[in-house]
Amino acid sequence: MTTPPLTPDSRTDLALILEAAPWALAAMIGTVRDAASAPLDRVLADHPRRTAVLEAAGLVRRVGDSLVVDPVLDVADPATAHSAAAARLSSLRQAVTAAAAEHTTDATDAPGGWLVAGTNPGSEHPLRRAVEAWTADLNGGNRGDTDSVGHALKAAGFGDQRRFPTVPGGPVLLGARRGAGHGG
Repeated sequence: MTTPPLTPDSRTDLALILEAAPWALAAMIGTVRDAASAPLDRVLADHPRRTAVLEAAGLVRRVGDSLVVDPVLDVADPATAHSAAAARLSSLRQAVTAAAAEHTTDATDAPGGWLVAGTNPGSEHPLRRAVEAWTADLNGGNRGDTDSVGHALKAAGFGDQRRFPTVPGGPVLLGARRGAGHGG
């Protein structure tokens, strides 16, 4: 099957859809989260504007006076709903972070420009390393531990490295400055 070429109108439509997609995902996350503690039909009724976004995204459909929902919104139990919402929220946050990193790349190219990367703490335990790799794949993160990312940044001309641990066993933010010597 061949895809028709993009025209100026279809590119504009695609851009509008892509701009709205994070909002549709946010509506889905909020609905699933709220449905963990209230019936889904009540959640949809209590948030008509959010429900309208879900309708426009194709996740909710009106049939007469009732709503038919996509199974992704109809999570069976609260624990699963909270997990599903947290996983999707993590994905959304990572996408926003990636976009912000793309936006700030110019600053890191200039001498003295800072780059801050989220890294995994190093671990000697094979189970911990396997879990870190798996969750990085699931969540779209990186597998780089703080030391290996630090070495790569140093090789790319970033010195004056500073580490900012978050929570015990959690990510470590690694800041490094372009052209700032060979600190590490």
